[in-house]
Amino acid sequence: MTSWFAFFFVQTSLIAGHHVRLHKRLGVFGAVLAMCMVIVGATVAVRAAARDVHDPGATNPPPLIFMGFLLFVLAVFAILVAAALVLRRRGDYHKRLMLLSCLSMTGPGLFRISFARFPALVFLRTGGPSGLFGLDLLLVYACIAWDTWRHRRLHPAFALGALLIIAEDLPFIWHFLATPAWTHFATWMVGG
Repeated sequence: MTSWFAFFFVQTSLIAGHHVRLHKRLGVFGAVLAMCMVIVGATVAVRAAARDVHDPGATNPPPLIFMGFLLFVLAVFAILVAAALVLRRRGDYHKRLMLLSCLSMTGPGLFRISFARFPALVFLRTGGPSGLFGLDLLLVYACIAWDTWRHRRLHPAFALGALLIIAEDLPFIWHFLATPAWTHFATWMVGG
């Protein structure tokens, strides 16, 4: 996952340095990297859940629910990257969707941060009121606010992409992942 952030930095540096041809060539590698990330990420999520499903103190949230969250995050990432690749000739859409693809991957990492020393900030990890103020979403909102202020309008790529990322943190996702239907399907996925 870290390689995606490094790749994003290299690609933005190439564009900033007007090395568009090299950026395009490396874009093929980026598409393969994104596909590998989704495959490996899904495999790791399922195997981790299979390992932890019978350990009552394994994780909070429970392993099957956390696996579902990770799979949802990977699906959002895949949609954003696929849209960015389809719209690669429209630079204004492409760059915003690629930025959002990076921001979509921050949730699972930030979720693991312990806020024990800062109890007043626990709401950031849990998604805050109505799930709209998670720490990962503050990054998305900051990028959208900056871009909207700079260009005097909300770009459609940011509007639609942000809705996908916001969906990661909304309570209905977590409620769905706690349903018997998801538990049954997730148990089948982990081979239990």
